[in-house]
Amino acid sequence: MGIKINIFNSHQSSSKKVWLVTEYYYPDEQATGYLMAKLSEGLCHEFPIGVFCRVAHRKGYNQCHYQIPENQIDIRRVWCLNFQKDILFFRILNILMLTIAIIIKMLFTVHRDDTVIAVTTPPTLPFISLFITLLKRAKLIVLVHDTYPEALIATGFLKQSDIIFKLFQSLTNILYHYAESIVVIGRDMKDRIITAYPRLNNKVIIIPNWVDVKEIVVMKRSEVGLLSQLGLQDKFVIGYLGTHGRTHDIELLIESAIALSGSKDIHFLFIGNGAKKKWLDDYIRKNHLLNITSLPYLSYRKQSEMHNACDISVITFRQQMIGVSVPSRMYNMMAAGKPILAITEKKSELAMVVEEEDIGWVITTHNVQDIVNCIIDIKNHSTILENMGKRARRVAVEKYSFEKVIENYKNLIYNHL
Repeated sequence: MGIKINIFNSHQSSSKKVWLVTEYYYPDEQATGYLMAKLSEGLCHEFPIGVFCRVAHRKGYNQCHYQIPENQIDIRRVWCLNFQKDILFFRILNILMLTIAIIIKMLFTVHRDDTVIAVTTPPTLPFISLFITLLKRAKLIVLVHDTYPEALIATGFLKQSDIIFKLFQSLTNILYHYAESIVVIGRDMKDRIITAYPRLNNKVIIIPNWVDVKEIVVMKRSEVGLLSQLGLQDKFVIGYLGTHGRTHDIELLIESAIALSGSKDIHFLFIGNGAKKKWLDDYIRKNHLLNITSLPYLSYRKQSEMHNACDISVITFRQQMIGVSVPSRMYNMMAAGKPILAITEKKSELAMVVEEEDIGWVITTHNVQDIVNCIIDIKNHSTILENMGKRARRVAVEKYSFEKVIENYKNLIYNHL
């Protein structure tokens, strides 16, 4: 079980190669690294595939569950700084060095008529890809995982009135103008981009992220060893599973957990890493919050068990996140047959999927009491939970499986060859 990544002999040559430009890649198990590895796996049987990425952490090679059978993917890794990314200043230094290293590598590797697919995390990668594709007369596809500069407003780093924001927006306009296609992962993303850049309507294509429904499956509660290890077999578990990032309203969920601390049969389980993880762990420890358990990120080989270690899964975004990001964890939760409690804005892709498919609840008020009331109500309706879980699994298989989504990428690339 796992991603099968084939390493291509870098001395081989092929015309019209497809290059992926990403910070993280195999064997890194960070979300973007996993998604880009799966994307390359799905495309390498149809096209000559290459990848520009950073050197992976050495521990990843020993811990990663990916399998590497044959030589089909040309992986060009670059050395760069590896400071603690959860500290903003160090994260910026990492990005700058990564950007410089990748553009130098691309300069001597990308050729005329190649296709470059650049992911927007970090936001510098599409811009250097634009420079290279214009210089080399190659084609550029921008894969928007997060919309910039809007993401910087949502996290409080910029204001719309800032000169840096306006400059960033102007550069993004140029980027989108020269891109052959702009792939977004949600309807709200498409709406936001078209609203800001009306002439791009025909360029913007929606291709959602996916889940490997063979890796993440529905498990019986008795089969989930993590619940036994944590002593949560008899608890009603609310799971927050994934990145603890700056765009996620972790604080609101903690306030809700505190308000429910008197309900001894309700427990909150946080699993993952991110910019807010240290704050979360410190806050739990200092305030002796016994109804909250916090664990670090678990390997992808444990993803199925992790996503089954709860009764409902929670995704919470800060406000002003419409069209900025779509949580890939949503599809993992659906594959595990878990209903979703979405604390987000009404017109977000997350809210639309949850409501359209009837697989959970949407709270738009960001009010603690509303969240508390909803959780108590959910706990008392086990039949509704079970039916929502079945629908969630079915939707994951029928609409968001890797096999379904990868065909959209193949068709997109064929159209540009």
